[in-house]
Amino acid sequence: MDQRKGTILHTALHLAAAPGRLVRHPLTHLFHRYYKEKSFARTLFVIDIILVATIIVLTSVFTYLLFRSASITDQVVIDATVAPTEIVSGSASTLIFRYENQSDEELRNARLALTFPAHFERLEEASGADEHSAQVFDLGTIAPDAHGQIKIRGVMFGDVGGDQLFASSLSFTYGERNALATKKSEHSFRPERSTLALELRLPERLVAGQEVSGQIVYKNTGEINFPEISIEPVWPADFTLISSDPSLANGNFRLRALAAGEEGVMEFRGRLPGMESIDFSFHPSFTFGEDRYKQETLSQTVTLLPSQLTARAEPTSAVLTPGGMIEVNILYEHTGEFAIENATVTISSDPSVFTKDVVTTIGSLAPGATGEITVSVPIIARPIINTTSIKTTTSYILEGTTDTISVVTDRDSIKITTPVVLEAFARYSSPQGDQLGRGPLPPIVGEETKYWIFLTVRSTTNAINNVHLDADLGPGVSFTGKQSVSVGEQLTYLAESNSIEWKIPSIDPTVRDGVVSVAFEVAIVPTEAMLGKTPTLVSGPFVRGQDAFTGAQVIGRGVTITTNLPYDAMAAGLGIVE
Repeated sequence: MDQRKGTILHTALHLAAAPGRLVRHPLTHLFHRYYKEKSFARTLFVIDIILVATIIVLTSVFTYLLFRSASITDQVVIDATVAPTEIVSGSASTLIFRYENQSDEELRNARLALTFPAHFERLEEASGADEHSAQVFDLGTIAPDAHGQIKIRGVMFGDVGGDQLFASSLSFTYGERNALATKKSEHSFRPERSTLALELRLPERLVAGQEVSGQIVYKNTGEINFPEISIEPVWPADFTLISSDPSLANGNFRLRALAAGEEGVMEFRGRLPGMESIDFSFHPSFTFGEDRYKQETLSQTVTLLPSQLTARAEPTSAVLTPGGMIEVNILYEHTGEFAIENATVTISSDPSVFTKDVVTTIGSLAPGATGEITVSVPIIARPIINTTSIKTTTSYILEGTTDTISVVTDRDSIKITTPVVLEAFARYSSPQGDQLGRGPLPPIVGEETKYWIFLTVRSTTNAINNVHLDADLGPGVSFTGKQSVSVGEQLTYLAESNSIEWKIPSIDPTVRDGVVSVAFEVAIVPTEAMLGKTPTLVSGPFVRGQDAFTGAQVIGRGVTITTNLPYDAMAAGLGIVE
């Protein structure tokens, strides 16, 4: 008996003598189990074995190529750094893109392509390459373990706290067959602050309710010229913006480009709310067309003093009459804790219907002092609105300071009775030159001349009810019956008084929607007594009614109309009877 049987050496010698047994045994087992009983068993078995072997070979080749390609790009490194390490939006910095070949292959025809963020501004040509354009660098051949770098100096105009993404792509060929591969990377940088600096300037002491003027000073603290700038304001709650320079456009102040080291000033005026403290915020941005990059926000909390002087305006009438006067009682009180000087109270209207502001000087007041003043305020003759508010402005200087503080208080709206303008004139011809009248010009004793009379209601701001228009005809003047009215019923001729009467229930406001007009024809046969004179055609025309908004009675009077028609192309200078 052989003592070596069963040992490792014996087994190895046995397999070496018959190596095909390891393969033949499982194949024989498969054939007897799945193919032996089938037709053409051996042929089918051989075909399946060939197919499986082909799949295994193709999979192995694909896997080899895949991992071989991946491994070469994994051994190519591209990284990026920036100097200085703190990135400032709007300031110059140097980007350093470093590449290294850590493989054993020679990288041929290497080209590095860099993609910059939108509005990244390059300041000078890059270094570190033989030839380059704006974004592509020809690096030639990169030997194993070789490295290099590209330096780019530029300005990032990006969001403060937002990412600026740069992309790099290094393409090359390698190996005996010049296989093509590409290494792609992304590099992110984040601006931490901005070279655009803002400063809010307000008076030293601010009082609740005060009208205040402020400034936003914006400055380019860097060495690079800025593009256009925009500032979005977030005003305190209940703050009323009155004016600004420049004006707001779509919620933003659009400001000009700013040179390095230059500063500009944006001014605004507004009314402060009645509270103890308020918050102002201003959000600046670099603007490139529709693209905006947010910079550092300016936020400032302001403490307000309570108003030291309060004043209340009490009009003696609930309705204003155009062209008249209104008396206003002013009750004032020092409600603060600091003595004040140069105190005044100004009465005005908003929108303006007073012919002037009325300023009353009070002088110095101690805390707790009160008083009452009555002033008369004139009203314009033809307002184009039917309501206004009486605005009370108190101005004073806190004792020991020099800044004047102004605080505005609005009353509730007050109604305005409509003005009524009655325009009265005659025509022999139309403004276009068409003849309207008939008969001789100038008028001749004993012969009939006809004219058209026009009575027009204008400038009414409210509807008028129970409208009644009257016009007396002059001596020797008669109504021919021809007429035209713009609204309502026809006018009526009253023979007993030789007058015209027109009545309608109401007319709408005319200040914006045109006019209300009546026109009628009259005839005159001059007498001997009229020789050498300009006879009256219509005298004392007037219109009256009741203002539908205020309830007041209103009246409008027109001028007397004669045969003298200086603005009529045909009749001018031909009004004296011959």
